[in-house]
Amino acid sequence: MQSKKSSLTKGEKTRERLLEVAADLFAEKQFHGTRISDIVQAAGVTQPSFYSYFPSKEAIYQQLIARFDEELEELVVSLLIDAALPRENVLSNLTESFHRYLTFFTSNRNLTRISLFQQPQDAETRRKLQRWIARNMRIEQERGFFSAEVPVEVLAGCYLGVLLQTLLQEPQSESLAAISLERGKFLYGGLTFKP
Repeated sequence: MQSKKSSLTKGEKTRERLLEVAADLFAEKQFHGTRISDIVQAAGVTQPSFYSYFPSKEAIYQQLIARFDEELEELVVSLLIDAALPRENVLSNLTESFHRYLTFFTSNRNLTRISLFQQPQDAETRRKLQRWIARNMRIEQERGFFSAEVPVEVLAGCYLGVLLQTLLQEPQSESLAAISLERGKFLYGGLTFKP
């Protein structure tokens, strides 16, 4: 079976190369520090070629953000705890979910940096992510997995805070499982608290 990249047309490969290079440069120089001339030089194409794929720097930036957001929301939806999960498995589920978040973000380091830690996008992506996490937690709270003593928006904000602080430490792939277990234990103790 051919890989996805090898089955692309020459034009599709050029477009993907531009997106890849733009992500690298936006992560390194941020949005306002990156010029179209930087992107085309690094991609090895001409400016007219760039404009045949994207009308502006803003357009390529928004395409990167839209792709990242779509994949991130799909991930969040996939992490909803199944109603049939035995209560004794909640800790392992939280740990696995945290591990999947870390794997996603560390596999997409440049887009994570752009979306979660750089202006002009960081605040909007964080709001969306917190809303998506809260959507899951509301359902999980109704299913009895998490304490109803704390508003779900607070729980989601705390979860997101732990996730962001972990990402700021720039964890390496080999340490993700151990970090996820540690954070899972912390979150489990706080989210399941019953007075």
